[in-house]
Amino acid sequence: MSPSLPGSPVNPLSPVNPIGPGRPCRPCGPASPTFPSAPGKPRSPGVPDFPCIPGRPGSPSGPGKPGEPGRPRSPCAPVRPVGPFMPRLPRLPSGPTAPGNPRGPGTPPSPLCPLSPL
Repeated sequence: MSPSLPGSPVNPLSPVNPIGPGRPCRPCGPASPTFPSAPGKPRSPGVPDFPCIPGRPGSPSGPGKPGEPGRPRSPCAPVRPVGPFMPRLPRLPSGPTAPGNPRGPGTPPSPLCPLSPL
């Protein structure tokens, strides 16, 4: 390791120069007086509006075009003639109703399932 010069920042053993006291601050003086601002400029008059030029009168419209002729109606299909309906059959005169079958005796209860008393 090569010896470095004394006072060089590389050598950690060298003494550091102490920071001096520095210059004293300048004392603050009184604030400078404010002067009134100058009056503003008067507003300039605006540019006058451009006068409108009157429009030209419109030309009268001519007569309209004639309408197209209508299309001829398509001929209707011939209607099928409705044939004669079948005549209704005459109602048979209602007679007395035939007697119905007599009611049967019913099925006897099975001996395997006796009826439980209510």
